Amino acid sequence: MEIDPADTKPGPGKTVRKIVWPAIALLAIAFLFDRYWHLLRPGISDALASATAPAGATVDLRQIATFEWDRVALLGPYTTPEKAEALLGFPLQESWFNDGIEHSDGFSLIVFAKGNHATLTEHTRRCSPDFGRSVTAHVFKRDEAVFRSEKHADCTVIDR
Repeated sequence: MEIDPADTKPGPGKTVRKIVWPAIALLAIAFLFDRYWHLLRPGISDALASATAPAGATVDLRQIATFEWDRVALLGPYTTPEKAEALLGFPLQESWFNDGIEHSDGFSLIVFAKGNHATLTEHTRRCSPDFGRSVTAHVFKRDEAVFRSEKHADCTVIDR
């Protein structure tokens, strides 16, 4: 059986497939990375979990978050984008709310900000640590970002 040389020439359909499928794959990877990148690396939430392990420990965010920031907001479950904007003075990217913080009690959000933008935003799992009532939905200046670790039932909580 012989192969017709005309069948081996790239046609418009083959060229489009060679371009479109890799482009779709790259877009899918970029979307997934943007949405779930916080799960791929250890970050602030892991450092918080370590710092709060002993009950009564001092949790100094200035020591944990060594990048640039001038204030931090601790947003608990059910926080709406509007509430976050009112606290911070600027809107957060919608992707931080796509995971369901305003409808879920499975995680909280910690937002470090400088000026009118977030320098780092990260989900924290509930109870590792959780945010106490006196710190949830509050913004703290950098020099005020010192908390204490408490044990509440099976949950570690940072509070004042």
